Amino acid sequence: METINLRLENFEGPFDLLLKLIKVNKMEITDVSLLEITVQYMAVLRAMEELDLDIASEFFVLAATLIELKSRELLPRPKEEGKDLPTKETLLHQLKVYEYFKSRAEALGERYHPEEVVATRLPMTLEEEVTVELVIPPNWGPERFFLAYMELLDRQKEKVNTSTAIERTIPLDLYKVEDKMEELHQRLRGEGRVRFSELIFESSGKQEAIVYFLAVLELVRNFEITVHQDQGGGELILEEREREA
Repeated sequence: METINLRLENFEGPFDLLLKLIKVNKMEITDVSLLEITVQYMAVLRAMEELDLDIASEFFVLAATLIELKSRELLPRPKEEGKDLPTKETLLHQLKVYEYFKSRAEALGERYHPEEVVATRLPMTLEEEVTVELVIPPNWGPERFFLAYMELLDRQKEKVNTSTAIERTIPLDLYKVEDKMEELHQRLRGEGRVRFSELIFESSGKQEAIVYFLAVLELVRNFEITVHQDQGGGELILEEREREA
């Protein structure tokens, strides 16, 4: 096996490390070699231990899962014996979901600057009532909705005359990822499932939408919820993962 050079950094979680290994090996997620990736993953964990780096228990949970999957590839078991164990397909699906949200969160992070979190309002007078009809184009997924929302905010920002605008700074800690995670848990327990686009529409602004994004990413990373697309590959649906008895 070829030697790889990997900087031992503070990975956000085991999936973050796994994605980095896949990238270093120039693999596609769907073409992952469990044997090769498992050996490299364990080698990185040993190196982190030797350097006395703080390793969260979830890294070892994934390590155990990889070893189990690798052993099953080498020594297949009867279907009845392994039916309750995780499959390679399940792991790769969770990895693809994690990669999706991680890339979107990074894109949002590049556009989000805390010092610019300012709400502005120009003086205005409405002489008569205005009725607005909201028409939602068909086949719009949550990502397209969110991009449209961000574009709308950008256009509105360009129209504001900053010399006459009344500014009000929004506290940067108004929304916390931990609070949104708990809020999502409670909502999923009550409703069973939630469309991701609903979270974006219900957000009061860009900051809350970003925090929702990060909360979903964290819940997926912790295997607390599942994310899948509805029929036809449209909306992203969030559901709470069934807890083991």
